Amino acid sequence: MIWSALLAVLACGPKTKTVPDPAVSAVVPKTELSGSPSAPTETKGIRSVEVLGQIHLNAEFEGFQSDTLMRFRRLTIEPGGVVAQHEHQQRPGVAYILSGTITEHRNGEVRVCHAGDLAYESSGVTHWWTNPSKDEVVAVVVDIVQSEHPPDIGAYHSVQQSGSPPIAHQGLTVTALGQQELSGEFSALKNKILRVRHIDVAPHGTVAFHTHQSRPSFAYLLAGEMSEHRTDRTEAIVHYEGAVVSERNGLGHWWENTSGHNAQFLVVDIVAVETD
Repeated sequence: MIWSALLAVLACGPKTKTVPDPAVSAVVPKTELSGSPSAPTETKGIRSVEVLGQIHLNAEFEGFQSDTLMRFRRLTIEPGGVVAQHEHQQRPGVAYILSGTITEHRNGEVRVCHAGDLAYESSGVTHWWTNPSKDEVVAVVVDIVQSEHPPDIGAYHSVQQSGSPPIAHQGLTVTALGQQELSGEFSALKNKILRVRHIDVAPHGTVAFHTHQSRPSFAYLLAGEMSEHRTDRTEAIVHYEGAVVSERNGLGHWWENTSGHNAQFLVVDIVAVETD
């Protein structure tokens, strides 16, 4: 959860001014703040907090007692910036460092995280972050939060398609980065995990056609460019580095790399636990 707050803080932004106080306070919910003589109680030095995607989980799974979102944020933390100590409360998530070096203080231990490192949060985790370096830290955070005012995301509407989409992957290298158990957080997510993968797509590689069903996902383009073909559009969408695609129930699509360079994705989704 702290990572999600940290990631919101780590989003790239203009270097001339910091974000307003409301955005800073949104990094860590007030209900999670936990004071300690040896830990910071104030969040500061947050350059920007960008919400890049939201998925209404009530439309993905049955059994939620309140409106619940899967949220994707990008955070930018200035040199000397701090994310105050907090305890996660039904806000599981994962933070992924895009650039820079950040220090996490958790359960009496100190961990230095670099670009490509992950940090998972679940209920009961108490931690705080600092950026002691001379460079900004940029991170992305995916977390699950309850919301009193969920956005009206709408539904997909299919349009007439031409041609035949690929039915097999080509030129993909998939690396599992880790996972976070969700069963203890929400009854609606029993036997589910938050999964994180890195996908490298070679030039002319393809991600075969598939339809999302109760597998909400965010695909963040770390490098390169990719063309996305969707059942709700007649023309392909070209995505570039820094783009994020929210993949919800009913979305049918496939991807291709038409460039001469490799493309790289960070993919975070909720999936059922695999059983033998």
